[in-house]
Amino acid sequence: MIAVRQVLFSLVLGTSSLSAAQDYTAMEMGSIQLPASPTGAGLPNDGPTLHKLALFGRCIAEHSGRDILFRPPESQLDRRNLFMNSVAPEICERIGSFQDYAPMFLRGSYAERLLLNDFDLTTGKPRERLEKLFPMPTDAQRAKMSEPEKAALAFVEYGTCIAKMDMPGIARLMAAEVGSDAELQAFGALGPAMGQCLAPGMTLKINRFKLRGYLAEGAYRQLATAQVASR
Repeated sequence: MIAVRQVLFSLVLGTSSLSAAQDYTAMEMGSIQLPASPTGAGLPNDGPTLHKLALFGRCIAEHSGRDILFRPPESQLDRRNLFMNSVAPEICERIGSFQDYAPMFLRGSYAERLLLNDFDLTTGKPRERLEKLFPMPTDAQRAKMSEPEKAALAFVEYGTCIAKMDMPGIARLMAAEVGSDAELQAFGALGPAMGQCLAPGMTLKINRFKLRGYLAEGAYRQLATAQVASR
């Protein structure tokens, strides 16, 4: 379970509306200002905990809005959007407490839900309206990004490369439950594509929950790009 030192999500009951608004603003700023973790440093790696985290993220994604992939990962707008979407569905508290999970780790859960909802992975054909995706930045724009933003962007590009090389492997991964032996086997089968897509100097030291999210987002971008190219 993710230990979040700041209590980001607990509202103080019985206070005035002004106080509640101030608390909400403080929680939002706390969420945005948490140290970025593009590689998922600090996340658990044991199967059962990852499975619970995935269930929580899946519930949040199913009961919140879309438009998650419209903003570059780890940007302030991305952090704010994830926070706004994550505090709404109280139904998800049956799975986990909002004090246990930070919204910034859940972008991959949204990406996976959108991928499975919007595309048939066996054919690559769309079946829903597609998300509007953020445009890849120019070199000049990239130079102005923070290091966490650059790292997250590199992982999205990495996931897109893997999806281009082995979409069936991505489909097998998405069909496997998070934290299961089947998931580990699916990651292993993606090994050749993962190795070939590593950019010079890129080190693949990343939590598998985060990597799965980047692969889902990369697959979405790859399939959406293929649809545009085929028109």
